[in-house]
Amino acid sequence: MVPCAAAVLAQPVQRSKLAALLIIVLCALLLGGWLYFCVWTWRRVSQARHDRRAYIVWRIGVLGFGLSMWVVMAVNSAAREAGGFNAESILSARMAGELLLYAITGFPLALWGGYLWGHMMYAIFGPYQRS
Repeated sequence: MVPCAAAVLAQPVQRSKLAALLIIVLCALLLGGWLYFCVWTWRRVSQARHDRRAYIVWRIGVLGFGLSMWVVMAVNSAAREAGGFNAESILSARMAGELLLYAITGFPLALWGGYLWGHMMYAIFGPYQRS
């Protein structure tokens, strides 16, 4: 009778381990999918380098607007979540974690924002002409 009781008592522990493993696998799949989306975004948006609108879309839109907004927004949002721009919060582990989170989540969004902004600037001002 004792082995049966031990098996019954051990069952919830196995279920909790299975649930934890399932959550870890799901998070790993989501992170892997998001990182794949980041790489796909970079490859897709970087094709603008070889287009006739390359200077405005790539240099001014993606690199100028998109990447600069990505850095500024990641640092600003992480500092705001960590407690502000003081030495204690900037050197904290929470700041590092928030910065990593905002850097990963904001990268493809900023690139697409810069890409669209560059196309809008090209539509408004036309091709870049050096004078």
